Amino acid sequence: MSRTSKRLIAALVGCVLAVLAGYYLRTRVPPPDLTGETRASMYIIMSAIEEYRKDTGNYPSESGWISELKANAESRKRMGILSESAWSAKNPDEFRDMWGTAIKYFPRGGLAETPELTSAGPDGDMTTEEDNVGCPR
Repeated sequence: MSRTSKRLIAALVGCVLAVLAGYYLRTRVPPPDLTGETRASMYIIMSAIEEYRKDTGNYPSESGWISELKANAESRKRMGILSESAWSAKNPDEFRDMWGTAIKYFPRGGLAETPELTSAGPDGDMTTEEDNVGCPR
């Protein structure tokens, strides 16, 4: 067998192994935990809301809540540790979940009329509550 033939066979075997390895890794590596990442962002946002309450005595209003948090120094510090994916690229007054949908704020949605944050989850639909992500929940 010539040197060129051996090189060609080695290259073909290498390509086949690379394709098989890629397939194996793609089927074996779990997808990122977007629910966990969304919940982590929401806990950071909730800590910024609590800092706002400590400083002002009230929770932010429903309509301008992010602007109110940005105006508060302690809340702004907390929000500074959020990943870029938690912020909307189009609207600076909007947080996004890891699927790209706006996170909703309900000032009295939690227990004892405390604030609640809700993500629509993977399907992007708030009406399908079984996959929504909430904080606190």
